[in-house]
Amino acid sequence: MFVHVDFAVALQLFRIVQGLTTGVYLLAGRPRRAEHTWLGLLLLGLTLQVADYFLSRSGIYYRHRWLYFTPLFFSWSFGPLLWAYVRARRGLGRPPWWHLGPVAVQVSFYVVLALQSFDTKTWFWLTVHKPFTRYLEYYGAIGLLLVDLGACLPLVRPPRLAGLRRLLLGLGLFYLAALDPNNRELREALATGN
Repeated sequence: MFVHVDFAVALQLFRIVQGLTTGVYLLAGRPRRAEHTWLGLLLLGLTLQVADYFLSRSGIYYRHRWLYFTPLFFSWSFGPLLWAYVRARRGLGRPPWWHLGPVAVQVSFYVVLALQSFDTKTWFWLTVHKPFTRYLEYYGAIGLLLVDLGACLPLVRPPRLAGLRRLLLGLGLFYLAALDPNNRELREALATGN
């Protein structure tokens, strides 16, 4: 099997290995703590997204088209898992089950799509996902994360959690910048319907 390798692919592979080992360590490590479980799940979710980028950039998706829409991209989980981590870190218990509802929707979406034929996946990409649902997914993930960051900030008060508070504020600024109302590609897609 031929795999395209450049600096970006090598870096993605490094990130995948690092993310998987750290995530599994947090999930399986002793002593078992709730915040480690939530943080481990968040790291695995982020790592699976990098794996999706790796499969695309390395040419594996192109050579093995049955892998298209493999359920690896769970961006709607980032906000809820981060909020669950902060809650567990503060000793507030598990989040309500409905808070993970968007994650279940996204997982179901990709599992159902992954089971379809290549022709159906191609049709879906060209007529639904590329012009519409990828933007819903992108801006939905940003919205969920910003809402959950807003719920996290009152829970992390300095001085004890000052570092976590700064990290959350920085993450919020990053995702606000990612909203980018001047997104040329989005404007063109909405104007042309593609």
